[in-house]
Amino acid sequence: MLYCEKCHIPYEEGHGNCSKCKGELRHFQADDKIDAEELARHGALQWIRIADDLDQIEAQSIADLLKSRGIPALTNVSEHGITMQVYLGHSDFGYEVYVPITLSALAEEEIEGFFNTPADL
Repeated sequence: MLYCEKCHIPYEEGHGNCSKCKGELRHFQADDKIDAEELARHGALQWIRIADDLDQIEAQSIADLLKSRGIPALTNVSEHGITMQVYLGHSDFGYEVYVPITLSALAEEEIEGFFNTPADL
């Protein structure tokens, strides 16, 4: 993904300069910080689910990891998880993690090893 360093507007490959400020575009790096509010102002934040059927601690851990890498992340309780909360008073699963669609590939790379346990390796 390309983005304008000044305006933080994301662009698809093939664009040369920012249409707003005419600034140079650069590729997003894992250590770059993204201003989610600025992206939202430009309509660039379309969210996509990258993880589901998590417990609350797993979901929050993933969101915190992504945020520490400069990737905006939100957690949400799925419809199934809410149903469990209503009937049982709690839910041990049903949490989801969402990121901006333009950063989903990068976010998936960041959490790739998150679910591996010693038995999985």
